[in-house]
Amino acid sequence: MTTGIFVYNKFLNSDLLDRINNDYIDYPGYVMIENIDTDNNISINDEEELNQTMLKGKIVIFNMSLNEILEKINQIKECFSKNKTIILKIKSYDSNKKEYSVYILYSNK
Repeated sequence: MTTGIFVYNKFLNSDLLDRINNDYIDYPGYVMIENIDTDNNISINDEEELNQTMLKGKIVIFNMSLNEILEKINQIKECFSKNKTIILKIKSYDSNKKEYSVYILYSNK
């Protein structure tokens, strides 16, 4: 089973990705969001047309289930957030505008 996630901020560091599993493929990519603040908390609107801000990052494909990925992330102390973490399935695009259906893990206030 393969699972795609969209990463940004701290997870752009390949060392953190390797701690999840070093067998992955990644592509530069982006998602459309509603807003991002100075603490990297983001908001994504259910109505796609209201998401007008491009958030650049990476599309990462792991040969693992989402639950396995989340278990590994929970073991990485650099990933702990004082805010609630939200998991959402979202459309992401690579530099050629190819669409991927991936999960994004993000915090909002």
